[in-house]
Formats: sequence, C-alpha cells, structure tokens
Amino acid sequence: MSADPPGDAVAALQALRRDYSVRMPERALELEARFAALEAGWTAADAAELRRLAHNLAGSGSAYGFPELSADAQRLERALDAVLAVPAVPAVPAVLAVPAVPAVPAAPPTTDALATVGEALRTLCASVRATRID
Repeated sequence: MSADPPGDAVAALQALRRDYSVRMPERALELEARFAALEAGWTAADAAELRRLAHNLAGSGSAYGFPELSADAQRLERALDAVLAVPAVPAVPAVLAVPAVPAVPAAPPTTDALATVGEALRTLCASVRATRID
C-alpha cells in the first residue's frame, strides 16, 4: 500500500483552491442578480435563495482557504435571517449545522433592513471577487 507523496496532496489542494476561485466572478454576479430581484420586488423566495447562496459561501470559503469570504458571507446570512425572521439557534459544530428554514414574513422588509442586506451583499461581493488566484 503506497500513499501519495505530500507534495502531490498539496498540489491537489492548490488546484482545488484555484478551481474554486475561478468560479467566484460567476458567484458575485449571481448574488448581485438575486439582490437586484429583491430590490425590484420583494419575495421571500428570492431572499431565501440569496440566503442559501450566502450560506454555501460561508461554509465553502474557509474550507478553500478564504476565511474573510466566509465571514462576509456569514454577515449577509445573518442580515437575511433578520429580514426573513429566522430564529437564532445556538452554535453547533459545523458538521452538525443545518441551515435554518426561513419563515415567510408578513410584509416586505423595511428600507433600513434592505439597506443592511445590501451593504452586507456589497462587502461579500468584494470578497468573492478578491478570491482570484492566478
């Protein structure tokens, strides 16, 4: 039984990280399109989809070596949780974490709440675009 030399594992991880970063411009565009849809006409479904995208980036960013991306995605996720009235849950190990199912609010969010989401989204998009590895 032979194991891959450590250098091969490092090269494979670097290739995965590079592949992840190459997809980031597309992710930024997808985030921005979802937010534009929210600004044009509020739907809980669009907000929930934006939250799902943020949640996925929050988890994958650190795994691929982009902790700032994860932190910014978590900020957007929390802002959307507030808008969607998702109850806070106690911290659990990442292995056990399951995204909360958003509740449908009775009314669209306030202008201030949407502005908070927009600010968190712009910060996340900047982080997403900064993940580029050549």
